[in-house]
Amino acid sequence: MAATKKRKAAGKRARKAVTKRAGKTAKKAVKKKAAKKKAVKKKAAKRPAGKKAAKKRIAKKRAAKKKATKKKTAKKASGKKAGKKKSATKAAATKTAPAKPKPGKTGRIPIAANLFAETADGPRLLGSRCVTCGTPYFPKADLCRNPECSESRLEDAAFGPRARLWSCAVQNYPPPAPTRFDPPYQPYALGVVDTEDGLRVVSRIVADDPNTIEPNIDLELVIEPMCHDEDGNELVTWMFRPV
Repeated sequence: MAATKKRKAAGKRARKAVTKRAGKTAKKAVKKKAAKKKAVKKKAAKRPAGKKAAKKRIAKKRAAKKKATKKKTAKKASGKKAGKKKSATKAAATKTAPAKPKPGKTGRIPIAANLFAETADGPRLLGSRCVTCGTPYFPKADLCRNPECSESRLEDAAFGPRARLWSCAVQNYPPPAPTRFDPPYQPYALGVVDTEDGLRVVSRIVADDPNTIEPNIDLELVIEPMCHDEDGNELVTWMFRPV
């Protein structure tokens, strides 16, 4: 009986010791788990703030870069616009008001090629005439535009020098480019002219006083200076002069 009691007491003490050790181990595990959980939470709490700050810095950098690019583009566009305006103004000034002729320059240059020529019989306008229907064209044409023509067959033709003034007006103000003139601008007579060979053309009318020009007067074709270029050469064109 005594031995049995001793064994029971020993077993009880052993179970108690095991339970105590198990309790301590469990507490340690719980504490460790709680500490780990707390550390994770702390780290998680710090992470969003860091990300937010980083995002804010990136956004700020992007905004600054975008602003700088926009400013640079605007400056470049402004400079280009100013340059174009300056070039356009310079080009317009060159076209509408050529430099005054320089001393000693006597060259004569046609205002455009293949519009008129000085021939042995006098000045002539260079155009075309349809062989089929006889319709005249100035400047030269590639095909006949007469709707009643049965076949377009064009050949080179010269017109002038005799003509008659059908209607006229005075150009009192400077015309826009590409018309050119020597400053200061001088008004001139402008008329619709019918040549003896069937061509109707718009032309300047040579006159000291453009207001004296009236319709139904006889004219003759002449090649006269219209203005001068930057080197002082005469730029000549066709005109008609009262006979």
